[in-house]
Amino acid sequence: MGTPAKKKTLRAAEQDRSDVKQARKQWRADTEQIDPARFRFIDESGAKTNMVRSHGRCPKGQRLLSSAPAGHWKTTTMLAAIGLDGVDAPWALDGAIDGDAFLVYVEHVLVPTLQGGEIVVMDNLSSHKH
Repeated sequence: MGTPAKKKTLRAAEQDRSDVKQARKQWRADTEQIDPARFRFIDESGAKTNMVRSHGRCPKGQRLLSSAPAGHWKTTTMLAAIGLDGVDAPWALDGAIDGDAFLVYVEHVLVPTLQGGEIVVMDNLSSHKH
């Protein structure tokens, strides 16, 4: 039996920068003594009605038929907090996230679900800096 093949994954190129590597190393050192159950990671994802495939597959000799919304594009943003105990504070927003919408999420959806001593971790999306 040989060594299992490693999966290749796509990752952000900035992870190769020395300053980013050092910051990640420092974050690990700063957080290694913290109980992982205290962390709540928040992130968002979006979907647009114009996110349709332009190509597809079907059996040879058959025509591929599909459809897409015509001209009325819509964006939906979903946010949630994720911890060791699962997903919490889910929220869907009709539109893209901005600083004001993120503040509404934090104040009215996220904060009521937090317990004392929990640590919220988020990426550096510009709306998070609001």
